[in-house]
Amino acid sequence: PAKAAAAPAAPPSASPRSQPLPSQQVDAKVLHVPQRKLPTSKCPMIPVWKTTEVLYLHQQSLASDLQAMMVALNGWVKSERPEPDVTKYSKGDYVCALFSEDATWYRGQVVTEKLPDDKYLVLFIDFGNNEQLPVSSLRPLPPRFAEAPLFAFSVVPENVRPADPRLASLLEQEPFAVVQVNKTRSGVPIVRLERKDGTCLNDLIRGVRPKECASLAADGLADQADPQKAPDETSSPTYIADCPVPKT
Repeated sequence: PAKAAAAPAAPPSASPRSQPLPSQQVDAKVLHVPQRKLPTSKCPMIPVWKTTEVLYLHQQSLASDLQAMMVALNGWVKSERPEPDVTKYSKGDYVCALFSEDATWYRGQVVTEKLPDDKYLVLFIDFGNNEQLPVSSLRPLPPRFAEAPLFAFSVVPENVRPADPRLASLLEQEPFAVVQVNKTRSGVPIVRLERKDGTCLNDLIRGVRPKECASLAADGLADQADPQKAPDETSSPTYIADCPVPKT
């Protein structure tokens, strides 16, 4: 039989095919999303979620960056319409996850293997909340959306339980910043929550400044017993350069 003709060689002047940039390699599996470090200056924070052990915060100055990332992520899903061709995920996989309450796609991480009802428990890594989702609500996270560090800061308030309702009330009253003390709990920074005038919310809850606590009592929040008090974690705070916390 006749010998097959060889494929024509590229002209000598032809440029070699350019390699895709890392941000364009959508088929690569994301293995890591960088964690954002706490700011080294006092900057205003926003509470976004809490568990019995951890408080999740956003830095106000990063709100526009988070919004831009969310717009790009949801724009990608809308324009590319990626099919749910992955039928099985593993614990630790990074995904785009469709939150059922607002039909919006968020960055997430699978935190369990498949559950008996064929769903996965997914942590929304930029906010701290989670939801059990079917595989149809998940897509592998494209690498370009793994470049931005996590927007949620997870912290442990010093000597205060994150779920204490008195803390939730104080966090909503005025802007606050975080000051990390020289300790962590299971790798999570232990912090003091401070207002612009230096008032420490941790101390208010523990009974310092009776006048402030009296206002909490008027709201029905300070008359509780102290079962929520955390184990004492004495440590000197790390003093940081002051950054104005704007008033609302």
